[in-house]
Amino acid sequence: MHMPYDEPTFGVTVEGYDGDAVVVVRGELDLGTVVQLQDCIDRVRRPGHPITIDLSETTFMDSSGVNLLLRARQSGGGRHDAVRLRSPSEPVVATLALAGIADLFLTIGTDGTDGTDGTDGTDGTDGARRHGPAEGASVPTAGPELGAGATRVRRRQRMP
Repeated sequence: MHMPYDEPTFGVTVEGYDGDAVVVVRGELDLGTVVQLQDCIDRVRRPGHPITIDLSETTFMDSSGVNLLLRARQSGGGRHDAVRLRSPSEPVVATLALAGIADLFLTIGTDGTDGTDGTDGTDGTDGARRHGPAEGASVPTAGPELGAGATRVRRRQRMP
């Protein structure tokens, strides 16, 4: 029986939050979808203001997404808070850590705070949480260490 392949859905919407626009990304952010996100960012970005991108429902991000975030940060003056990542999913966090750029972005929770609850040694009041490995920690790139729903690595299978 032939099972049809369901193409993952991708969507970009804009929501209001505290008077600012929040760009919400759902699905896979890759070479085929990054232009849609870039167009949306270009439309809603206000000069001198940070842009907030909600990545909580982003299921995959490749180097195209990484480059887009870096360009958005640069066009915002290169400041740490030029791009605020709201509740990035585990695949996004893993990709940013693997690329070595997690510390370049301000990460906030859905309520606008730093997203911490105090259980990791932070008090949740500093306004910033950076994703990335602790100094000297290893970052798994594949395998069970990443857990369910981990960053998917696309590879071509060799036929026997």
